[in-house]
Amino acid sequence: MAVRDFVQGRREATALPVKEVKVDGLRMTLNFIHPYGESGDTPPNLAFTRGESVEERRKALNEAKLKIRTLTEAAKGGNVWYVIAVRKDDLEVSDERRGPARVQADENRPSASAVVLASIENKCVTVSDYKTIPLDSLSEELRVLLGEKPREAAPADSSTAAPPS
Repeated sequence: MAVRDFVQGRREATALPVKEVKVDGLRMTLNFIHPYGESGDTPPNLAFTRGESVEERRKALNEAKLKIRTLTEAAKGGNVWYVIAVRKDDLEVSDERRGPARVQADENRPSASAVVLASIENKCVTVSDYKTIPLDSLSEELRVLLGEKPREAAPADSSTAAPPS
């Protein structure tokens, strides 16, 4: 339900099923693989380092591992979505930091935001939030799916270089 709410009424938004979750157990990051590429790594989940005692930290680490296993299984079952939408303006920058040069730069570089949602135990859970994604970092197919016009190939150089003599 939350996935539909996120994209409803937005022409430049789509929900992609996550095919796989890559886990970096050392850095405690996740990377979501969808039909058009990858989400990129999530910020490290270091919540397990905040416990008062070794036992509390061990318990928190085991809970984090369980959440990752649950998320991986949900992705295998088709219950995880990478939802992406093109942003029309840069809402993250406050007006006082937006000088004329900054506004012009923002207008020339469109971006998107994305969220990873999962259905776990019949609840829709926000797994990760990507605030700013440069459109240039997305695959050509995904940019077209989001409503961007396909880029035309650069014209080939019609003049042929003379072979060296």
